[in-house]
Amino acid sequence: MEENATERPSARGGPTKAQRYGCLWILLGGWLLWIFVDLARLGVLTGRSSALDALPDMPSLFIPAFFAVALTPMVWQARRRKRLEREFPREPWMWERRWERTGARSLAVAKVLQPLVVGIPVTAVTIGIALVARFVVGSDLLLVALTPFYLVALGFWIWFAARLGPLVKYGRPYFRYDLFPFRLGERIEGVLEGVEKIEGFERMALTLRCVSERWSGSGRSRSVRREILHEEVREIGPAGVVRRLVRAHDVGQAAGATRLVVPVRFELPDAELGTMLHANPARRWELHARAERPGFDFEAVFLLPVYPPQKG
Repeated sequence: MEENATERPSARGGPTKAQRYGCLWILLGGWLLWIFVDLARLGVLTGRSSALDALPDMPSLFIPAFFAVALTPMVWQARRRKRLEREFPREPWMWERRWERTGARSLAVAKVLQPLVVGIPVTAVTIGIALVARFVVGSDLLLVALTPFYLVALGFWIWFAARLGPLVKYGRPYFRYDLFPFRLGERIEGVLEGVEKIEGFERMALTLRCVSERWSGSGRSRSVRREILHEEVREIGPAGVVRRLVRAHDVGQAAGATRLVVPVRFELPDAELGTMLHANPARRWELHARAERPGFDFEAVFLLPVYPPQKG
């Protein structure tokens, strides 16, 4: 009876560890047999050709390699989700992302890095061609002909500087939650912190939106199409900024001091618009704050954990 009791959970829970490894050994054996057949077919085993010459004609190598590269991101994502499911069995919202429970930093860093993704390769290629033209070819005419490439590279660095400026000036504001996670049909409530440098603004626009993001294409032609599913805008003036006493456990703040915060409150729709970060189309909730200031305008975007209400 005891043996049967110990066997039942493994049967209900799917294949055992031994069964999984058995399948892997069968696949490995089939792959090695495929390689052996290719080596025999191409005359490597008889010495008619070398292994190096036979490599381009061995589908047993490059086809599995292609699938391994293509499937690696999906396997990594699946393993990550399984790990999060074990770590947070009662919190399914944590399976998509390791949400910080107290709040969210603005996405300013990701916005600043975007120009570098193309700017650095373009700059490197332009410099490389210019060095070849100057020291290998020795052609000043070719250096002049590269002027459009210089301008393109310069444009990316100007774009980068324009996005870096607000980050240097305002830092990364923090949206501190009063609730976690946010539930559809209830509300989003919290305070926007780190706004001391925009004191004296005349108007701040707070926008809560739910967007759908559908990716299409592949490689360099890969692009995303955003569709707004829900949007609500509120404007506040200087009177909407309050001073809050710093609590003793707040990191980086002296207890007893005060800081400027902007209270944020939105009612969420009672609709099937829960966060789905890894689907296609993906669905995400964002809080966008913007205020006009001299020099660089203040702008911050926060990714929010918005999920369906709990059942039961």
